[in-house]
Amino acid sequence: MHDDAIVVGAGVVGCALAWFLARGGLRVRVLEARTMGAGASGRNSGLVEHPYDAEQAGLYAETLALLGEVLGDAFPREPAGALLLVEDAAQAHAVAADHAAFAGLSPTVLDPEALARVEPGLAPDLWACRVHTGHPVAPAHAVEAFAQRARAAGVRFEEGRPTAVDALDAPVVVVAAGADSGALLGTDAIRPLWGATVGLALERTPRHALIDGRISDIQLGAGAPQAPVFSLIGPPGGVVLGSTFLDEEPDPAAWAQRLLGHGARFWPALADARVTFTRACARPRAADGRPYLGRVRDHVWVAAGHGGRGISTGAASARLVADAILAGDDAAIPPALRASRLRQP
Repeated sequence: MHDDAIVVGAGVVGCALAWFLARGGLRVRVLEARTMGAGASGRNSGLVEHPYDAEQAGLYAETLALLGEVLGDAFPREPAGALLLVEDAAQAHAVAADHAAFAGLSPTVLDPEALARVEPGLAPDLWACRVHTGHPVAPAHAVEAFAQRARAAGVRFEEGRPTAVDALDAPVVVVAAGADSGALLGTDAIRPLWGATVGLALERTPRHALIDGRISDIQLGAGAPQAPVFSLIGPPGGVVLGSTFLDEEPDPAAWAQRLLGHGARFWPALADARVTFTRACARPRAADGRPYLGRVRDHVWVAAGHGGRGISTGAASARLVADAILAGDDAAIPPALRASRLRQP
């Protein structure tokens, strides 16, 4: 059967993009080198979170609506809230000021006494900025939900199909292969940024998403520390401890004790926590911290480079690129996100 479009990559972006293209009348095939959701889409910490970037705020808002549509009752309508944790009052007020411009976040500074009331499991000397974001989900469920919609629209999926972009014969080829996208396109502007996470069994689970206050800067390309950065995300996917931002693929089992030791500074019960799993995945990090969306050359398009925000902004990114493909023009994609920024040899 002739393909109108081939999507390379079956993560949340690729599955959503295939659905939108098929819904627009195209015959679509998805090629996945490993298995569906094998990359960051199916192995992240499971938190749909504001990107803390004005250029991506609209993508986040639309993605919330799309996830609510495809996941139904499995997607929480209200966020759990995120606590951006810092060491002192000055840092807490600085984080709150940084986030005040984003509509709906409602940043609130919590001193150690107030923090103990809302999260008694935290260390007693921390400060926090609480923001109105953070929808916990089981990440692989989002991938499968979009894939189900795509299949129902006639999309064909082929797993275990590593391929070269230039070898694909279709009027439209879309690279949505996560951390592999840079290599497929022959550019170093999208590189793997590795993460190791640890699943835990805890007697007390956090009510909020607990996050080191530095993470929003790291996500936007302000430098990736090779030491652990604390995050602790609760159900429904189970409690997951992170985070790491590494240039090389880690051994997650070797990182587990390091993550637990670092995390115990924030959540002391981690010192005795039982590990249920360890895993690693590569985030597709863009050179400037924002995804590349749109036409790369001739018939080749891209929707990749979301870093750790693929689950939070990827579905809307897919819709933007699908609309551009159906229109034959990516001019409607905001310049700050357009693929024309992509550096190639």
